[in-house]
Amino acid sequence: MATFPSNLGALLVADEASFGEDSVVFDERLPVINGPNEMIAGLEQSKVPVPITVQYQNDGRHEARGVYGGSFPVSLYLTGYGSTGAGAIVSTDLSRALGRWLGNEYNSLDGGTVNTGTSATQFSLTGATVAAGGLIRVGALSDDKGNGQFYAVNNASTITILNAMEGTPANGDVVYATSMVYPAEDDTAATITSERYCIQSANQRYRAHGCWCSALSFSGFNAGEIPRVDATISCARWTPENASTWPTAVAVNSFTPAPCAGGSFFINVVGTTTLNTEAIRDVVFTVDLQTVPLIGHNTDDARQIIQGVRRVKCQGSLSFTVDSEAAGTDTWGDRWNDSTPDYYHWMLTLSADDGSAVGLYCPNSKPVGVRPTQMDHNGLNAKRITLQCLTGGTATTDMTQSNFRIGLG
Repeated sequence: MATFPSNLGALLVADEASFGEDSVVFDERLPVINGPNEMIAGLEQSKVPVPITVQYQNDGRHEARGVYGGSFPVSLYLTGYGSTGAGAIVSTDLSRALGRWLGNEYNSLDGGTVNTGTSATQFSLTGATVAAGGLIRVGALSDDKGNGQFYAVNNASTITILNAMEGTPANGDVVYATSMVYPAEDDTAATITSERYCIQSANQRYRAHGCWCSALSFSGFNAGEIPRVDATISCARWTPENASTWPTAVAVNSFTPAPCAGGSFFINVVGTTTLNTEAIRDVVFTVDLQTVPLIGHNTDDARQIIQGVRRVKCQGSLSFTVDSEAAGTDTWGDRWNDSTPDYYHWMLTLSADDGSAVGLYCPNSKPVGVRPTQMDHNGLNAKRITLQCLTGGTATTDMTQSNFRIGLG
């Protein structure tokens, strides 16, 4: 028998120079969680009935072969950068994938050390390169200063940050660079670089062209969980293939993720850097990703109808549960009900492990949904909050304007 175990597989990927280009070259391999058959099952091509008049009740002819389509799931752990961010960093398989799916990838930060600490929001650097809007980590867990948490850079020349540390950093404290991904906010965000994928199993292999991320979800953001990302990849056409080598020789990053522990949740009014943290549970970060395929006749295959795609939205929202407060104190209810409500920026550090750290920053958000009222949560009184991410208030770069940023440290 020629059949082999169904759990053996690989997912190869490459950027396309033009949408749906006919190429068999793949230069990257993603460290996927899900198996090949789960992905293959999403590829679609149906027969289209073409009924005719017949003389006998069950007579007929072959149906027409329909057009290509479908989508397939790709699941990855959020493993952080994979190695120390204390020096220069480069692009990784994870950051490249997330950058394509969201819109932007940035890897021009360099780690270094604190030269002189001025305050909990300002310090000078030695051997580091940062950028306005960029995410860095400072110090080590429990050092009562930076605590290894994520911080958003405000001014890159004087090194001020948007969310304060617990204390003033000391000379020699490590400043870690992070690999960053984030959406764009202006009309250039509509342009998507399409990809091609090769789904390999130990038996069949399939090549998909004209691919793009049409849905994206995150999970595992609660204490003790392993964070991950699940993408839905749509394609314009696909075909079985046997040209690729199995087992593949394309290298893959084998990084180990860290559980959510030793992190923090900073939140304050936009423009206020004062340290304010809250204990949150049942954390859910969602991304409203909307794309529109361009349908037309001008394609490179007789059964392909998609000739391009545009991204029209990529907006984050954070939902979480907080403990109920003493009678007479209703912080989140008051924030929701304010006649002139504030906007909030927040930073969620999932882990402070060097090489496995993940941080999420929103420069501007507003409470949405129903007014928070008390509810039962595991036998205790609590409230449920939802914050919708909004375009950043500084339009200098795509990074400073993005409605959320993910740092892999």
